[in-house]
Amino acid sequence: MKNQIFFLILFVTSCYCQNQTTEADVNQVTKQSESNNTQVNEETTSEDKNITTTVKTTIITKISTTTKITPYSENPALKNISADIFRLVSDFLPHLLSKPDQVKSFETDKNTLFNELEKLKEINWEKNCSLARIYLKMLEDEFVKKQDKEVVSEERLKKLIPCKRDCNFDRLIQANYSEDNKNFSKTFLPHVSPDVAQFCQNTLGKYLTVNRNDSKPLDLNEISALTDGSVPLGSLFTQSQIATIPASDALDVIKKFKEKIDDESARKLGKKIPTNTSLADVAHIAAFVPAEVLSNASPEDLINNMNSFSEKIDDKKALLVASKIASDGTKEQFKSFLNKADSKFSEKISLSTFNKFNLTISELPDAAIPSSFRENFLTESLTEGKTVADLDESVLKTVVTKISRSELDQVPKTKKKDVVLSLLKASTNSSKTFSSSQRSAFMDSFLQSWADKNDSQKLADFEAMSTEDIEAIAEVIVSANESVYSWLRSSNKFSIVIEKNSKMDATKCCTFLYRSRVLYATEAIKKLVSSASTINSNHLTSLGPCFASLIPKEYLSNLASSDIESQIEYFNTQAFQPNSSIFDTLKTKLNGLYDTKATDIDKTSILSKMGSIMVFMDEAKVSQSLIKSSVSLMLTSIKNERNVQNDDVAKCRIGSGDDDKVTDYVNNWNKHLVGAWFTLSSSRRKRSTTKLTCDTVNQIASAIDLVSESYFTSMEQAEFEKCIETLGSNEYSLTAAQYAALAKKKDISQITDSDIQIYNKILTGYSNTDLAKLSIESLTSVQALGQIDSFSTDQINSLVTALKSKLGSIDNDKLNYLGNLACGLTSSDIDQITDLYFKENIKAVSLIDTANCPGMTLLYAKAKKAMDFSTLTSVQVAEIGSVAAGISTDEVKNLDSRAIQAMSTNTLKIIPASIVNSFSAVQIQSLSSDQLSSLINSPNADQFSAATKTLLTSASQNIDVTRTDVLSEVTGTSASTSIHFNIMLMILPIFFRFY
Repeated sequence: MKNQIFFLILFVTSCYCQNQTTEADVNQVTKQSESNNTQVNEETTSEDKNITTTVKTTIITKISTTTKITPYSENPALKNISADIFRLVSDFLPHLLSKPDQVKSFETDKNTLFNELEKLKEINWEKNCSLARIYLKMLEDEFVKKQDKEVVSEERLKKLIPCKRDCNFDRLIQANYSEDNKNFSKTFLPHVSPDVAQFCQNTLGKYLTVNRNDSKPLDLNEISALTDGSVPLGSLFTQSQIATIPASDALDVIKKFKEKIDDESARKLGKKIPTNTSLADVAHIAAFVPAEVLSNASPEDLINNMNSFSEKIDDKKALLVASKIASDGTKEQFKSFLNKADSKFSEKISLSTFNKFNLTISELPDAAIPSSFRENFLTESLTEGKTVADLDESVLKTVVTKISRSELDQVPKTKKKDVVLSLLKASTNSSKTFSSSQRSAFMDSFLQSWADKNDSQKLADFEAMSTEDIEAIAEVIVSANESVYSWLRSSNKFSIVIEKNSKMDATKCCTFLYRSRVLYATEAIKKLVSSASTINSNHLTSLGPCFASLIPKEYLSNLASSDIESQIEYFNTQAFQPNSSIFDTLKTKLNGLYDTKATDIDKTSILSKMGSIMVFMDEAKVSQSLIKSSVSLMLTSIKNERNVQNDDVAKCRIGSGDDDKVTDYVNNWNKHLVGAWFTLSSSRRKRSTTKLTCDTVNQIASAIDLVSESYFTSMEQAEFEKCIETLGSNEYSLTAAQYAALAKKKDISQITDSDIQIYNKILTGYSNTDLAKLSIESLTSVQALGQIDSFSTDQINSLVTALKSKLGSIDNDKLNYLGNLACGLTSSDIDQITDLYFKENIKAVSLIDTANCPGMTLLYAKAKKAMDFSTLTSVQVAEIGSVAAGISTDEVKNLDSRAIQAMSTNTLKIIPASIVNSFSAVQIQSLSSDQLSSLINSPNADQFSAATKTLLTSASQNIDVTRTDVLSEVTGTSASTSIHFNIMLMILPIFFRFY
């Protein structure tokens, strides 16, 4: 009956599309619907670099993979040991797990555990922050109970404090750790991370500062009277005070504080230093200095100081560094640079440059091999009828992250399993990670070797696999669908998969589709726990950071408040993105946890532990006076981990649904937090007497868009002048009306070239007529303007006009600074750039990230001419980056899945809707989750066709037939074919729900 109706549906839909889909297409869809081994895709996100977001956990001491250790949740001798103790022991003292009595003794004698940890001199706690915070909490608890400073020594605390996510030391202070709060601050504040120290002004910082007259600039003499530079600058002074430091003192302040400068302070001071400043003097804040400081530095200076600035430098400045060394350095300097570089720098180097230095891929460190080089190497390695099965281990390691389903399809069925295992093992030490499409392809190819076997036979074969092989495929199993779990859940060796994945790096969590993570977490917890009613915090540890927070509602409901508190680290990260299935349960749990705290100190402490997850509890329960000193940190945390407008959050949430509800939760909490500092008018009829000050702006900057533009209009000029840098920062997003209100405070003729990088995004509030008059006299200003992605088309054209009026015509030397301004170049402008220079510096325009890019088709035409290609392949797509957005609708239909998969998320974010609407169903299905996220959240998404929107949504939400690129490529597929396929995708899930 099902098959009869199924083919009836095929007949009806093919009639509906007026026979525009071939019989071969129908056969492909039929074959796809019958496949039980179709897999879901995931994708990679950038690693969080802010300590207030997900913290990377690197395990120093690991449990041996050759020794099977029973999870403590299944070991009766370890049943009653706290999860915190077990996590520290299992990760750093695994040999003690065979001595349960000794581990139990740690419950009553914490000092013995502390002493055991101290013996491990090789532990770098700053590389193990998640565990460091557990250790720090235990030390605090121990001192509150016993007040023994010999056990809770200063040295033990100092090693762990850099991992604190907040600046709350109230528990130790209230327990009289020190008789003098000033001395307490002097002792511990120097060890607080600079990025957290900027939130210390109302906590530890207040014990060291004195009242000052803020009408006067903050100068070097006043700063020196308070500190020798050992205490982070941002912990002593507000951002509005730091903004008043004279340009003549800026460089000396930077030198005085060295690494003790937070990012916000560095942005303000870096813009004030002379462009002829030596890089060596400012290397630690080089990510925030004028562009000329980098371009004027010698290749040798850049290479020698890379370790100081590589982590925080943005893509546009990384481009300047890479292009400077490539153009002015010797081959040996270029190789030295690559040995220190990571993909942030190497991806800014063209294939033409590598060829100029005659470098082969074998001469490059893995981390420095750009995507286009890998794509090209893979293409060259598979000539003369070779398949992936013919490649040796060294080649596999290099190309493994570029292998797609099309390459695996060429491997003989009898070799597929071994090839997949070889690829996965080759990736173990690779600096790259897999895309979602690859995981799907690996899982599917692996299962094809068992295609002729029933579930019992598959189970037997899996049981026969070695521990090494199962651990190799463990990560890919997270991509499995229900048909795989139907037999895998019965395997005793599924526990090896769970154990392996529990150690997965937290930065990988969001590289899996949400529904894949949820399905895996559901199957894994059922394997670990016999009944939902018996779950405890120990089981969360067995799941690990990526999956512990995704347990089903019935399991979450049975977790005690104390269990949630002990494992709150699993819930307060960006990776945890709940949906409506657990909203109510989560709120009940968090409200209950908060209610268990009797004192204000304990309530403040638990809110600090909750972090951004507090948005899912009732904000009305929390007094605004209780959170006032933490508002800035809380708002920043919410912005980075819960705001669905954040690209990284969007990638974590893709496929989860309920974004509108999460937005409501975030907005409610943002209003509550902002209300602690600034009273938002509740009625337009009531004239508010509240004035918007710079101090208030700096406290609520992450939610500043909540403030009505009328407050900006009435903001006093002196307060505005102090706060220009914060209001114009790329880190924050105001509304168009707010920027327009701020623009009225300064006539464009009064903004000098040195002001441009300070006003920054405020300039988007000026008309295109005004911007044509802007005085652009330096390349630093050009680069600052080129980083802004919210100028309109007319504004970009006006800025290019202003640029040419002051700096002359566009030539080779200006290309690397233009950024998004390249979108305003005319055909004659582009013709003045030589083909050779454009080819060698294609990366300069590959980073364009504005959807308002009228010149993209011209740039694409220039790339085709300079690089001499007529048809885009995956190599060229990877090489030209965003310029691929200039492709025509006819050309895009000929892109195979590998070329589509090579498109950067930046390209897909800005690609015109007309091109996206030309994608075939097969092309959309080949997209990885971060590519899907970029398209779904594109500024152009409103212009996508209904058929395209449905295909994108289906691809992001399904773990079965509609989420695969298993079909063979159909070139030249028309938009109507996409509609036909889309209709079927909509009907099939609905139909099978009833049968």
